[in-house]
Amino acid sequence: MTNTAIRDPQQVIPHRATGYVFKGGKYFNRDYDITDLFSAGSIVSTVSDLAKWDEALINGRLLNESSTQLWWTPARLNNGQVAPVEHSTTRSYGFGWFLSTQDGHKNIGHGGITSGFSAANELFPDDHLVVIILSNTDEGSFAVELAKKVAPLYFSKSQEKESN
Repeated sequence: MTNTAIRDPQQVIPHRATGYVFKGGKYFNRDYDITDLFSAGSIVSTVSDLAKWDEALINGRLLNESSTQLWWTPARLNNGQVAPVEHSTTRSYGFGWFLSTQDGHKNIGHGGITSGFSAANELFPDDHLVVIILSNTDEGSFAVELAKKVAPLYFSKSQEKESN
């Protein structure tokens, strides 16, 4: 992963995207004040680097299988109940990953929105599919919603091949 770094506005990164915010029917440059950033919002990366990360994770080169499964197991509260995910009745949360199914396919992913950008990294490990969306607009859950529309295109093509 050679194109992943801490988000530093002083660092020159060739082809770095500019973030935009949509207000009143128009796009505006997003102020580059990064004081509101924390966690993953302070990382810059590329689709290629994120794909390398996902591939290493899915194929057991990042963590061993038991650690990966622990990441991908719903977190439980002290009372034994699965930790709730705000605004969702279909997803649970593991160690940094939202866990669900989509069209019967195991889905492990995470999206985010911050200061002019949105992103989604959705893994379908049983299908060997990863959908990564990086957007330079912070319009709600745009990236995750788009990723959820892309995955079924793969599922339908995969089922079509199996039936032939």
